[in-house]
Amino acid sequence: MNHSSRFIPLLAALSLALSGPASALSNVFTYQGSLEDSGQAANDSYDLQFQLQTQNGVPVGATVLKDDVAVVQGVFSVDLDFNAPVTSGDFQLQIGVRAGTATGSFTILSPTTRIAPTPQAQVAGMAVEAVSVSPASISSTSIADGSIAAVDINSAQIQRRVATGCASNEAIRTINADGSVSCVIGPAGPQGPAGATGATGAAGPAGLAGATGATGPSGPIGPAGQVGATGPTGPTGASGATGPAGPQGPAGPSLGVLFLTDTDYGNTRNFATAAGALALVNGAFTDTSPDLSFTHAPGYTIITVQTAGIYEFEYHATYRATDANPDILDLFTFFAVSGGGSAACNQTTLENATGGLATSDLGLIVDEQEFYQVSSSEVGVFSAGTCLALKAFEYDVDLAGNEAEMVSIKVTARRL
Repeated sequence: MNHSSRFIPLLAALSLALSGPASALSNVFTYQGSLEDSGQAANDSYDLQFQLQTQNGVPVGATVLKDDVAVVQGVFSVDLDFNAPVTSGDFQLQIGVRAGTATGSFTILSPTTRIAPTPQAQVAGMAVEAVSVSPASISSTSIADGSIAAVDINSAQIQRRVATGCASNEAIRTINADGSVSCVIGPAGPQGPAGATGATGAAGPAGLAGATGATGPSGPIGPAGQVGATGPTGPTGASGATGPAGPQGPAGPSLGVLFLTDTDYGNTRNFATAAGALALVNGAFTDTSPDLSFTHAPGYTIITVQTAGIYEFEYHATYRATDANPDILDLFTFFAVSGGGSAACNQTTLENATGGLATSDLGLIVDEQEFYQVSSSEVGVFSAGTCLALKAFEYDVDLAGNEAEMVSIKVTARRL
């Protein structure tokens, strides 16, 4: 029970009931104790468990259970019988308790309760044999049936009952002190003589004729005759005329192309600046080339060569002069190049480039028009790891009041 540890044994009084003044000592005695629950005298029914022990904690007799013992103002009284007389002062009681309505385990109270028998019980216990038993007077009728246990038998003088046996093909070799046996497989006996042959039985009737068997295989083929002599070789025939040449076969497959386009006015920043700007091509794309790839860095697009070879790079760009009076004489557009081979692609190199691949030169004249188009292409040999970015900037001109926006871009790259 969930609060059984609060029960505390306060008082235990022991009295022994005797069946005669000095004849035999009864096993039953009355135990009276007191219980507290949460510091208050208990008033309820409780299940109690009692175990009689020696002062060394060795159990004596059977454990006694008392269910639904009434406890009034903390006091209870029970009769206990452990099937063993208490005739000396070296016993103790171990007590367990739980609520009367509980079915779980008992809470063991600590410390144990010492059992001190009355002087009359001690004298009676010592005088039982002298008063009631005469030498050589104990017969089988004086011993309770089934009461003699293994501890009462001297195995050096009395053999215990054989408790086990051997298999059908084994024999008992030894009988152990505890009644068990050790077995051994005996040798196989000699084979008995063969019995006499019985008389021959009568012949049975003849069976029906079997079906006709299948036709046997054909005989071997005779040997082949000798091969005749080879005839003379005939004359060589005239050579035939050469046929006309066949049509030219179709062109071999292309190595693929990378096509990027952006027409959503995504590059609205000013390209007519002293350092220029890299173009962001983040619209539609087609990539059928295994040798080229592209990525969008923050604010611009990079094309990377994956395989060394000959490539063509091409662009078509449209600029819009947003300033009311543009005065841009040289707006350069080209592919800035960095990296390749063992050199890594470098963002600073691309952003600071003032020239590169497929350069075009555009002049925006005052109030002449709003939109301007440029295009260029170039073929070159590039090593793996080379990266390119489209760039534009205004060269060697007063930049005050000028602005040019790239409103559409088409970039094509292919391996030749």
